[in-house]
Amino acid sequence: MRTQFFIYCAFLVPAVWAGGYQGALERVWDFYAYQIDGLNDAKDRILGFSCKKWDSATKKCAINPETKVDEWEECQGKILPSKRCTFNELMGFLGKFRGNEELVRGTDGAGNPLPQDTETPDIKETGKYVYSQLLVKSKKVGNVPPYKFMYKATGDYVAYLSRMENMVTTTGPKKNDLNKHLFDGFKAASDAIKEARIGDHGPFLIAEAEKVLKPKGFTIEKMPVGTGSNPVTGAPWETVDWEKTVSTALEGDRWELDVLNDISDFHDNFYKGGSAKDHKVVMESFKIIGDKLESC
Repeated sequence: MRTQFFIYCAFLVPAVWAGGYQGALERVWDFYAYQIDGLNDAKDRILGFSCKKWDSATKKCAINPETKVDEWEECQGKILPSKRCTFNELMGFLGKFRGNEELVRGTDGAGNPLPQDTETPDIKETGKYVYSQLLVKSKKVGNVPPYKFMYKATGDYVAYLSRMENMVTTTGPKKNDLNKHLFDGFKAASDAIKEARIGDHGPFLIAEAEKVLKPKGFTIEKMPVGTGSNPVTGAPWETVDWEKTVSTALEGDRWELDVLNDISDFHDNFYKGGSAKDHKVVMESFKIIGDKLESC
């Protein structure tokens, strides 16, 4: 159905202000990506590297005046022989934690707590615990700057996601029964982040849709996102049900083209610039990553 396709294209991945629970989930996502990158030769790895000195003026990793190059340090853990980092060690490397806290949450198939050096921390439970601990330490949960996790990255988040997607895609042929859980975890974490972004953004989207479209005769229909509430704050998670909103509008005497044009104009104006546009691009990047993983 054309109407259904239009709504899918326009509003599948709406914007949201970053950070919060989503920022904690992204740290778990980082760990799964870090392990996938670990399947590559050491010389080809790009994750688990942090710029030693960030130049806020040039927005690049600062050049050492003596060596004439920018300097990056790698996460060094206790996993022998390569000294790769566990989840807790990587969290310490990214900042806010010491690296020896027991942050991993979740249980195995028998109901036993997961070991702290597991490759598969429970995404949502670990995300919730990391969120709670970050609040204790800094009163605010933000996203990790790309240059604190990815070699040669800047502060460009969209470029960071593009490189992440390329890394996962090119590493895909190395997927097998022994490491499939890493790719599955990365995909699940990507989906959880998208859900959190859409849920957090719902109130902004609903308010703007009611402000702009309600005077034009639209009834703004709503639908829950995920469980219907933010797992850590309890805030409602709902967004606009665009397909139902269109269907309700078409039950009247309005032409389908007029209805779709009104919604298209709303979409274009809402995402034409600023933070909303930037975050919509980010969400589209997460969707691309998820789609690529489906084909791995």
